[in-house]
Amino acid sequence: MRILAGAIGGIIVILVLWDVVKTTLLLQGAGPLNRRLSNSIWRGCLAVHHRLPGHFFLSVAGVCILLASVSLWILLYWIGWSLIFSMSEMAVISAQNEVPASFWQRIYYVGFTFITLGIGDFKAGSALWEIITVILSISGFFIVTLVITYLLPVVSSAVEQRQLAVHIQSMRFAQGTFFSSFQETGVDGLVSNLQPLSEKICRLAQQHLAYPVLHFMQSGDPQSALPLALASLDENLTLILSGGRSLPADVENLLPLRHSLSFFLWTLSHLKMPLDKESTPESLPLKTLSIIGISPADESDFKRKLDLLRERRRLLRGFVYYTGWQWQDVFRQQHYEEDLFAEGGPEFHSSVDSSETRRQPQ
Repeated sequence: MRILAGAIGGIIVILVLWDVVKTTLLLQGAGPLNRRLSNSIWRGCLAVHHRLPGHFFLSVAGVCILLASVSLWILLYWIGWSLIFSMSEMAVISAQNEVPASFWQRIYYVGFTFITLGIGDFKAGSALWEIITVILSISGFFIVTLVITYLLPVVSSAVEQRQLAVHIQSMRFAQGTFFSSFQETGVDGLVSNLQPLSEKICRLAQQHLAYPVLHFMQSGDPQSALPLALASLDENLTLILSGGRSLPADVENLLPLRHSLSFFLWTLSHLKMPLDKESTPESLPLKTLSIIGISPADESDFKRKLDLLRERRRLLRGFVYYTGWQWQDVFRQQHYEEDLFAEGGPEFHSSVDSSETRRQPQ
């Protein structure tokens, strides 16, 4: 029985180590434990969000997921090593009278060794368990250090994420408004303004691989909501790249931006978002292209190209829904006004339709 408990403990320790390393070091997204825990907590907060107005629960869910992940790693690692030190009756003994420690005393011994406190009221019962204690202490130091160094950059990355969303939203991607901004400069002005976003979005995608919890660090303000910003940007790019009868040569310079967005969408694969397979989101009207001097293609030709992008656009809409927003929010006209006489300075205002019903994918 003791050997079985030790074997189970060893499996738990290895599983936790793999989950921590994959989540924090391999830049491949979340580990199996972290992924399941994150999705479960997020879906719970999303269910509450669907019944209560506002984005409060979703805006704090990312922090809750981060703290819960760290707590789960520490708890399981502690349990695993406690089971390992239960394999032998003489694995842990009292430092005073060398009496074998009880199970709860073994948990206490593993705890203070794990966090390298070095309390000496219990000790290893033999040379073999002294070596195992050293391994526990080294691995504990490794886990604690790795977790701390993982936590610190997450906050700064979340700030960068919101800054990028605000920057994209400031371009006014609402229907017609974005293209009107480049009515005088045409395609050249549009391309020169969008090109710098490619590097920023690529960096964002890498950050989401390095810190998977960023997927859940969502803002409750539509002006800084990343899903709305990226969806509006990608839909406008779809219109530019697929909606023209003949495109100017400069438009090809937007392809790196499109590829950066594709890379970011790929990072969403582990979220397992429910997608609506029955329909695709409504696209922007073709006539808006004429504002920047691009001749619109035929409706039938445009729809054929949209069919080729069906899965991409469904994934975008799924991301919007999965983060608590509606597809209507993507192109809702948002206003930015600066009141020179107000103490608060710039104020964001967004029109909200209180009668809008929440529509979720099947």
